[in-house]
Amino acid sequence: MSLQEQKIRKQQIQSQISKLEKQLTHFPKGHLICIQNGKYIKMQHILDGKPTTISTKNREFASQLMQKKYLDACLQDLNTEKKAIDAYLKQYQNYSAKVDQLLQKPAYKKMLSSSMKPLSQELSDWAEESFETNPSHSDQLRYPCLSGHVVRSKSEVLIDQTLYFHQIPFRYECQLKLGEVTLYPDFTIRHLHSGELFVWEHFGKIDIPSYAQNAFQKMQLYTAFGYIPTINLITTFETKDHPLTAKIIENVIQQYFL
Repeated sequence: MSLQEQKIRKQQIQSQISKLEKQLTHFPKGHLICIQNGKYIKMQHILDGKPTTISTKNREFASQLMQKKYLDACLQDLNTEKKAIDAYLKQYQNYSAKVDQLLQKPAYKKMLSSSMKPLSQELSDWAEESFETNPSHSDQLRYPCLSGHVVRSKSEVLIDQTLYFHQIPFRYECQLKLGEVTLYPDFTIRHLHSGELFVWEHFGKIDIPSYAQNAFQKMQLYTAFGYIPTINLITTFETKDHPLTAKIIENVIQQYFL
């Protein structure tokens, strides 16, 4: 898991911890102990260190305590994972990434860039040709990539750099006309062997209703013009609690291009 993914995971964990802590306040005090007694299970309510047997007639109370015990176990696991990530981040905060150091040196960056070009000259030329890019909200282009692109989000950085390292020819926000509508797909990609054209759209705020509605309308438009999901239209989705990961991106690239 990358440093950025660790930071995102920590945010997720903290959110889950807060939700669990709030949930646990609604359960009865004390905790449950279950003891196997032959064919039967003896249930005890432990409160202030004193055990009280729970009768079979009071199953609902026992069920509440069981739920509380499970949620408390989940909370302990999350706190342990959070401590591990905190230790990792503390260790990492003063570390200067070797890749970043390498890319800061123009000579190395130039040689690396040339070694990462697509294997086919025609596809390499296609990837490097000038093309019409998205003129909207250029101020949001703030994340530079090794490919030379400057993208709009950290998730797009992951996609861009994974495509680049696999020497797959692609363009970022290349103009695409669908009838009277002009779109700028996040990534326009050519297959290394067949040269087939693919479009990859990453929808990064799919948990926002208005964003989701626009995303699905966009997918309907693509479909109407022959870009079909899982065939030549690649889609990935992300929410605040479920970010895009490097593993997901790698799996997508393996499925479609390698």
